[in-house]
Amino acid sequence: MKNGAASSNDSSLKDKLPLLTRRRLSLLLMFALLLVAGGVFQALAHYCGIVLHNEDGPLELGSAAMYALALAFALPVLIRKPSVLWAAGATMILWALLRELDFQKMFTYRSIESLGFYTRPIASLKEKLLAILALLPFGAAGLYLASRVWREFRSGSWRGALWVDYMACLFALAFCASVSEKLFDFVAIEETCELGLALTVCAWVLNARRAARLQQ
Repeated sequence: MKNGAASSNDSSLKDKLPLLTRRRLSLLLMFALLLVAGGVFQALAHYCGIVLHNEDGPLELGSAAMYALALAFALPVLIRKPSVLWAAGATMILWALLRELDFQKMFTYRSIESLGFYTRPIASLKEKLLAILALLPFGAAGLYLASRVWREFRSGSWRGALWVDYMACLFALAFCASVSEKLFDFVAIEETCELGLALTVCAWVLNARRAARLQQ
């Protein structure tokens, strides 16, 4: 019996490893290609005056389109089989889409995500309260997802999980985008990394949707 169980575990690991390897390699390849593409776009802007990273440019619009697509993939799963996890995920995707459309500063003098909006006396108390109400569902969704991640790490069930590779890719892209903008002012690389964030979220939703369908 023990030998049978051991051989069964070995075979399951062999079946699982190629999938994990393929997924990680595809994410690494996408990450590398995005950095190369960002460097090319930055060079085009600097040396040739070809700007692709402006507010209404293809990179910004592409990011918004990918988040809209991810939301379109997530909503049918949420409607068919409602769950707090899918609701929180869809809510955060919606916020990412709204941010790409500059919703956070569309109706106010500066971003409602910034601390200065609430500490400075320029905006009225009514505006600040409305901004907090607008951010409340997204903040709640983010806290719920963070608590789920923490529970997964504490229990040790994160090893080999679908979401770990995607989250690592998201953190790496967010780090590169932040460094490119704040330290080097490489806006094209920043926008390309942000497009990569949207692509990663879209791929994540597609894979999670496929996994949810297999569990039915």
